[in-house]
Parts: sequence; structure tokens; C-alpha cells
Amino acid sequence: MKYLLVIGMGLLSKFGFSQIRGCTDPLASNYNASAVLNDGSCQYSATTIKPYSSVKLQNQLSEISGLLRYENDLWGHNDNSDCRLYRIDSQTGFVKGAMRMKMGLNRDWEDVSSDDSLIYVGDFGNNFKGNRKDLTIYLWNKSSIGDSFNVADSIRFYYPEQTDYSEKSPNSTNFDCEAMVVVGDSIVLFTKEWGTKNTSIYRLWKRSGSHRAEKIGVLSVDGLITGAAYNPKFNSFVLLGYSDLLQPFVYLIYDLKGLDFQRCNQRKILLDLPFYQTEAVEWMDTYKIAVGNERFSNSFINTAESLQFFNLSLLLGEFYGRSLNLNNFEEVSNMRFEIAQNPGTSNGASRLIVRGLDRCLLVQQQVYIMSESGVKLETLSMRSNSLDLPLLSPGVYLVGNGELGYVKWVVQ
Repeated sequence: MKYLLVIGMGLLSKFGFSQIRGCTDPLASNYNASAVLNDGSCQYSATTIKPYSSVKLQNQLSEISGLLRYENDLWGHNDNSDCRLYRIDSQTGFVKGAMRMKMGLNRDWEDVSSDDSLIYVGDFGNNFKGNRKDLTIYLWNKSSIGDSFNVADSIRFYYPEQTDYSEKSPNSTNFDCEAMVVVGDSIVLFTKEWGTKNTSIYRLWKRSGSHRAEKIGVLSVDGLITGAAYNPKFNSFVLLGYSDLLQPFVYLIYDLKGLDFQRCNQRKILLDLPFYQTEAVEWMDTYKIAVGNERFSNSFINTAESLQFFNLSLLLGEFYGRSLNLNNFEEVSNMRFEIAQNPGTSNGASRLIVRGLDRCLLVQQQVYIMSESGVKLETLSMRSNSLDLPLLSPGVYLVGNGELGYVKWVVQ
């Protein structure tokens, strides 16, 4: 028995305790190259990003509050009385059509999400008096959607931590909510806490009826969270919010294991849109997001309702690139690289070429050579639409970057 105990402790040491915990994101200031288990400790330098494109929305969406990507279009809704979901042309901001919900109400719609068969609309805004007891998520069948449709079902819920339902002053409660995503069999809510400037994370199961929301975490976002979107390819979230002075930001959550928000990467990025009341966010593809802001005006500021588009590849591409390998290579469908033999050589040298090059593409960029298991081997600077690749030992490699994708390179 003594010897078995010694062997067991040795195995635990080898396979359990020897795994180093720390920051696993190469973009973090405290990155630990030896760490294999993310302990949620990554820290990042302050960063502000600009939109790469923007369009003004038609005034039907002056109070846009939620965005959903569905049937290759963006759909948006307002947050007060209007029971329509508007189909938006993301190139022009024009409304292409609308779907009207019958047999339901819009007391304060705040976000929209979906799964394979249903669209979920969250009527749970609670900032006016902070005492709503009718928090509701409406469910619509995608298969029956037309110009108008009935509610298929609904989910009602409450926060067990809220015990005081007396009327509060406007914009003072910590039990307001404007952000929701559907993930697997769960609905995840992110509160808008006017007092603490945190966001609490609640989970509901996708079951009709009235339910107790389960609190599963708190994030110190130092702001007001107004929207959320989920990227299933990498199990990552982007939260949207703004400060008391209407400084918008996104809050990135990635390297997430299930819904463990304590041991993942969290990064706050400011948006170069001062005095924009940003209310809605949705992923456009692996790295790009759309942000919707409602109309805002006072004696000094007049901001029109609009869509702003941001590319997060420089913030996420480095990390996501480490996850690439030959098993999920086929999922990288937007790659624009190709590899050909370098003209005039006979030693097997190769050249990396960007195909479909246009004036909107930055030619000067970094590309990476990675092993088939996703380990970065070399970083190269590409200053034109092609790049001579170094001679490497025979094997299979991935070459590219997070924005344009990766191409398989076989060296014989």
C-alpha cells in the first residue's frame, strides 16, 4: 500500500501539479510562456480602436437596442413600444423589411439572440423604477417567420438577490439588464448595474415558465453594459457598454472553458466614438463586429443613430491563431493566402501570395509560420502582395495571420 501511495503521488505530480498556471495570452503584458492553464490573470495595456466603416441608420431605428445576424443580414429592434424586428442593409443602413410580433408587448426590449430554431427577444429593461416583476424573454419560431408572427413561447424570470421591489429613482438600480446571449442549452444575461458599474452574470435554462435566474459570476467592467454577442467558433463573448460620460467600450471575454468566467481572458477596449450611446453589438464574422448606437442629442451634442464596424483581428488573431491546427484547418474559410514555388529557383523555395488583393487591404502586415499543432515558429514582415518563405525542414506548416486566415504549407 505504501508503494502504491508513492506511485500515485508521483503520477499526480507529473500530470496534475506540474501544469503551470498563469497568463497564456501572448498579447498580455504579463504573458507566461511556460503556463499551460489560464488562471484569469492576464493584464493588457490600454487600447483604443477606430471603426473601419460606418453607416447612418434610417430613423425607424432611432432607439436601436439589439442586433442579430440572421439570413445573411443584420436585424435590429428598438427598446420602447415598437414590436418589430427590422431587417437592415449593413452597407447602407436602410431598412429592407420588418417582422411584427403579435400577441406580445415591448415594455423595454433590450437585446436579441438566437439558436438553430428560435429567436429570443429580451423584454427585461428595468432602469425606470427598478421594480419590474414581469421580466420576460419572448421566443419566436424561425420556421414560421413572415411579415408578422405569433410568440411561440416565453420565459419569465426573477433575480433571487433582489428582495426590495419598492420604486427607485431612474437609472439607479443594480437589477437592470440590457445584454443577453444564447449558448447551448443556456441563456446568459449580463446586468447593467447603475450603482456598482459591474456586471453580474446570470444563467437561465431554455425552458418556458417562470424561473429563478442563477448568478454565476461578476465582472468588474467599470461601466454600463448594454449589449452582448457570442462567437461559437471560439466560445468567446464581446460585451458592449459605455461610461457615465458616454465613452463607449467593448469588453472581450475569450479562452473560456464552458461558462467559467473566473479563469479566462478579459480585456476592455475603448472605442473611438466619444459621446455615442452604444446599445447593440453583433459578430459579423470571426473577428469583425457591428455596433449600433441610438440617437442622442442635448444642447452641445447631436449624434445620429448609426452602425459602426470594428475589426478585432489585431486583438484576437494572435491568440486564436495559436489554436489553429490541421484538425480544424478546414474551418478557416476566409483565407486569402496561397503558396506557390518561388520563380527562378530549383531548390524547393516557396512564395506566399495574397490573392484578391484590393486597395482596402493593408499590404504591410505580419504573417506567422506555425507548426501543425499551432505553435508559432517564425514571424515575417510582408511589405507587398508576396513574400519569399524561408527554407524549412520537411513537414506540414500553417502560414498566415488572424485577419486573412492560414494556408497549409507542405515542405518536402
